[in-house]
Amino acid sequence: GGVLGVREGAVLLGLSERQVRRLLVRYRLEGPRELLPPAASRFGQSAIDNRQLTIDNPPMPADCLFCKMAAGEIAVPRIAENDHAFAIRDINPRAPVHALIIPKQHVPTARDVEWTHGELMAGVFMLATEVARIEGVSQSGYRLAFNVGDAAGMTIPHLHLHLVGGRKLGPEG
Repeated sequence: GGVLGVREGAVLLGLSERQVRRLLVRYRLEGPRELLPPAASRFGQSAIDNRQLTIDNPPMPADCLFCKMAAGEIAVPRIAENDHAFAIRDINPRAPVHALIIPKQHVPTARDVEWTHGELMAGVFMLATEVARIEGVSQSGYRLAFNVGDAAGMTIPHLHLHLVGGRKLGPEG
């Protein structure tokens, strides 16, 4: 019953109004009600990707490779993981150590990070520190970098942090 606006949808989903608007555009939905499970609760199955929806587990694009890895639908060897992110080796390494730190929550790019992602981003950086230790570059040094958009070489539209090391690194760009 009743019209559910973006503001009300944001409250029910535990997202910002901006995030709700982006989801509506991304999935070509009529309104926030379509993001909610049938009982109009933020908990239940997502009609888009069949995952359990919670504040910390919003809808994800059905074709996102990293989301499928995070959900365990695609098995991939993990270097390490925590509650917020997991780390894998890059399939096209640019240095002896080249890992990707991938948030478990879908955020398309660094330009989409909001204040509400603070804990998620802390988890990403804490995991990067752990991966650097595991990979043996913690003391010698390493580079952390986000690619944003096609011109930067981003190939998968899901935020991920590159950890590169194991040799002397020159300037990039």
